Amino acid sequence: MFQKDFGVGRSPSIFLQLKSSVEVLCSFYLYINDLLNLPHRIFSCVSFVHVHKQQREKLNPREFKCIFLGYFVTQKGYKCFHPPSKKLFVSRDVTFNE
Repeated sequence: MFQKDFGVGRSPSIFLQLKSSVEVLCSFYLYINDLLNLPHRIFSCVSFVHVHKQQREKLNPREFKCIFLGYFVTQKGYKCFHPPSKKLFVSRDVTFNE
C-alpha cells in the first residue's frame, strides 16, 4: 500500500545514480532472466534425474527417480528430491513424467 501511494522502489534515486531500485536489483540478479527460459513443469510430479558418466560407476543407475520441487534460484536448473537417499539434485538433465 505504501509503495503504490508514494512510488517507493520505482522512482530514481541520487544514491543509485538516477536508477530505480528495481533496475539496480535486476543488474545484480541476472539469473532471473535465465530462470524464465526454463519450460514450466508441474510441481511434485515424478522426474528422472540423469547421472553423468563421470559421476557414476559401471553398475550404478543412470538416473534417479525423484520428485520435482521447483526451480533453483542461483543456478539454471530444476530442483529434484530423491526420497530414498534424501538428496537434493539440481540439474537441467531431467526427464519429467507429468
